[in-house]
Amino acid sequence: MNEITKKNIQEKLEMTMTRESLKPGQIAKYLDLIPGYISMIRKEAQWEKCPKTAWEKVLSWINSGESLVAYKEKQVEIKKKAETTKATISSLEKTTEELFEAKVAPETETIEADDDKFSSPLKAEKTILIDLLEAERNILNEKLQAINSLLKHYSDND
Repeated sequence: MNEITKKNIQEKLEMTMTRESLKPGQIAKYLDLIPGYISMIRKEAQWEKCPKTAWEKVLSWINSGESLVAYKEKQVEIKKKAETTKATISSLEKTTEELFEAKVAPETETIEADDDKFSSPLKAEKTILIDLLEAERNILNEKLQAINSLLKHYSDND
């Protein structure tokens, strides 16, 4: 992060603190930062000591245009959605594995009619169910990737 960007972050932070009557400790608490990092951002002589993740969190909040409380609530909501999606995917993977291991019908069972052999209807049903579960898992994986992208955008993946 260059000096111009840091100066802009510092100025925006100062204006926001004044406008919303915020103290460094309040900001640090809501952004999951050490209070000293907010002080470092405010003092140019300390910029080199302040970690990049602190700069990025403050910049993300300031650029959101939201109040500190609203920003934090949004972050919590995104994390909850990510956890729910991860749990759903885990459950779906477990169900899929159980289906693969399940012995619904003997694989060799056939039905003969007019000298033709047809696969067991139970086997066909099992195959369709597995295909549907895999499709659902793929959709949930895409949602998880989107949520992870949002999380990365709004935080440094605590």
